[in-house]
Amino acid sequence: MKTPPIPHVVRWFLILLSRPGVSHGLLGDIEEEYPLIIKEIGIVRAKLWLASQIVNPVLFFYG
Repeated sequence: MKTPPIPHVVRWFLILLSRPGVSHGLLGDIEEEYPLIIKEIGIVRAKLWLASQIVNPVLFFYG
């Protein structure tokens, strides 16, 4: 079974919220982890993990 790609909205947020040059590394790390998390705990929890990868830094830096 092919794993679904990272949603475009997530890519957009990561690029928008990160410094120039850092977003590429972040996207690469998340693209590596996301399929592994889907296989381990399922798609719904993987999407929640993906959302936390955006929300946690925003709350930490801007909250």
